[in-house]
Amino acid sequence: MKMIRTPDEIALKLLIAFHDAYASVNGLVFLRGGAVEFRELRLISRQMQKLTGILSGEKNRLYKLLTDAGIRLSVILNDLNGKSARAIIKELLAGETPQEVLKYASKHLKATEEELLDALEGDINSSHHFVITEIMPHIQSTPDLAETSFLCY
Repeated sequence: MKMIRTPDEIALKLLIAFHDAYASVNGLVFLRGGAVEFRELRLISRQMQKLTGILSGEKNRLYKLLTDAGIRLSVILNDLNGKSARAIIKELLAGETPQEVLKYASKHLKATEEELLDALEGDINSSHHFVITEIMPHIQSTPDLAETSFLCY
């Protein structure tokens, strides 16, 4: 006879499988050895969802601010949180011109130099500068928070 499982039981099994796989790949011990109550897993799962939502919101806000400033990095880059994008944004905030910023673009980009210059032509005013400098460190630190809130060493 087949056992009927509740959605919570199914979610728990999936969560445990995900965390076990993550822990084995990264050489980490999940939650002090693995013996965890369902309430604890639910608490941790909700915290992960919350941090993921915060990170998504911050990335969307960064995209909107850059677009508002006339900088269309998303046209030439897939990930606004990637290494090239972060370096380009950092240097634009430091006051460098689009021509000077080109040296920070990855050599693997498919966009031409003209397309890059066109996408970087914009005007970051003081309001944009302030908010972007506040958002960038937050975006970079949130994945670290997500990992440490789930995994105990």
